[in-house]
Amino acid sequence: MNNSKLFEAEDPANDSGNDTDSEKPARRSGRRKIKIEYIEDKNRRHITFSKRKAGIMKKVNIHFGKWQDDNPY
Repeated sequence: MNNSKLFEAEDPANDSGNDTDSEKPARRSGRRKIKIEYIEDKNRRHITFSKRKAGIMKKVNIHFGKWQDDNPY
C-alpha cells in the first residue's frame, strides 16, 4: 500500500485548472432575497403583511411562550 500521495503537498504549478470548487452550485428552491419596495396591490400587501406577522409571532412564542407557563398571572 503506497500512502506517499497522502502526504505530498499540492503544487500550484501543476494545477490543471479543473477545480470543481470554483464552479457555482446548482440553484435551489427555498428562501429568496426580495427587494424591499412598496407593494401597490392592496390584497397582495395584506397577504405579505400577514405572513410576516405570523412568522414574527411564531418566533416570539418560541422565545417567550415558555415563560407563560411559569407565570400564574
